[in-house]
Amino acid sequence: MNLLHYARVIKYPMDISTITRNPQAREYESTDAFWHDFDLVFQNCFFFDPSNPVENEVRRRAFLAKQHTTAMFGQTDTRNSKQPA
Repeated sequence: MNLLHYARVIKYPMDISTITRNPQAREYESTDAFWHDFDLVFQNCFFFDPSNPVENEVRRRAFLAKQHTTAMFGQTDTRNSKQPA
């Protein structure tokens, strides 16, 4: 994967390991804050690689995971997004 320019494209990076560390460090003041970060992982994926999800395996899997999460928990992010879509 060519991710050398990721930091220039993604203004607010977020990843699963940070999300799992934050509750232990009591970084989340609310469930909305948790879901915001969780949703940001998907938003960053889609923003960084706007290609068709069928043509790109990583994006396709992220798209399916986002659909599955939304189906299980409903709307995950109730606050405004930091990252443009």
